[in-house]
Amino acid sequence: MLKGRLRVDPRARVALDWVALAALVAVSIGIEEAEPFHQEVTKMTDLRYEMSRVQPQSVPSWSVVVMAASPLLAVAAWCFAAVPPTRRGTEVHAAVRSLLASCIITHVLTNVMKVTLGRLRPDFFFRCWPDGEATYGSDGVAVCSGDADLIRNGRKSFPSGHSSLASAGLTWLSWYLMGRANPLDSATRGQGGRVPLLALVLAPTFGAMLVAATRVRDHWHHPSDVIAGYFMGVFLSLAAYVAYFPVPWSHSPDTAGAGRHRAAAGGDGASSGDAGSVSMQRFDAAGVPGGALGPPEGSMA
Repeated sequence: MLKGRLRVDPRARVALDWVALAALVAVSIGIEEAEPFHQEVTKMTDLRYEMSRVQPQSVPSWSVVVMAASPLLAVAAWCFAAVPPTRRGTEVHAAVRSLLASCIITHVLTNVMKVTLGRLRPDFFFRCWPDGEATYGSDGVAVCSGDADLIRNGRKSFPSGHSSLASAGLTWLSWYLMGRANPLDSATRGQGGRVPLLALVLAPTFGAMLVAATRVRDHWHHPSDVIAGYFMGVFLSLAAYVAYFPVPWSHSPDTAGAGRHRAAAGGDGASSGDAGSVSMQRFDAAGVPGGALGPPEGSMA
C-alpha cells in the first residue's frame, strides 16, 4: 500500500489549471458550432410555440459575458482595500481561476445539453414560419421556410445559457462576498448591521435572477429552461469557489484544508489571529491557497 500520494510541484498544479481551462474553452467553441438534435415537428399543437414572434433580447448575449466577468472588479477592490500587499497577487490569481472555472465549465455543460436535447424555443413556430403559415411535407413533417440560423438557434432552448452563465458569474460573486463580509458569523449574531451585509451579498444573486426572468418574458425560453440553467450555475459556482477557498459560511481558518500545507510551505502565511480577517486561508510556498488543487503532500492513499 502506498504511504503517500505522488508529489506534484504546486506551480505545476497551477499550470495544469490554466491548461485545463484553455482546453475547456476549445471544447466549448466546438460544441457551440455543433448541430443540435432535430426534434421531428409534425404539428404545432402546443400553444406556447405560438406565443410571440421572435423578440429582441432584453439582455444581449455580450452583456451576459460582461456580467460573468464583472466579479473580478469586486475581487480587485477587496484586495486593494483589505488584503496585505504580499497576498494580493495570490488572492487575485486564485479568484480568477475559480471564476473562470465556474463560468467555463457551466458554459460547456449548458451547450452539451442544448445540442443533445434540441428542445424547441417557445417562439419556434415563427422561427420556422415567419409568415405564420405552417407548411408540412407529404410525410407530415414540418417544412420550415425561415432563416436557417434562427431555426438552428431555436432548437437550443434547454437549459437557458443566459441564466446559467449569469448565475455562474454573479452567484460566484455572492459566495465570494459572503466569505469576506461574514454576514452569517455567529460571533456577531444579534449585534445588528446584518441587513447591509446581506444586501451586499445577495445583490449579485438577485441580478442573476433578473437576467433569468427576462428570458421567459422575451419568450426565448420556457420556465423550466430558466430554472434548470439558473440552478446549474448556482451549483457549479459553489463547487468552483470551494475548490480554491473555504466554504463561504464557515470562517474557521482551517476550513476545506486551508491549513494542511503549512509544513510544506515552511510557514503559515497567516497567523491564527488574523486568518479570518483577510481571506480566511493559508497559502503554500508557491502562493497556492490551501486546498485549491489536489490533496496535501504526504497524505495517505
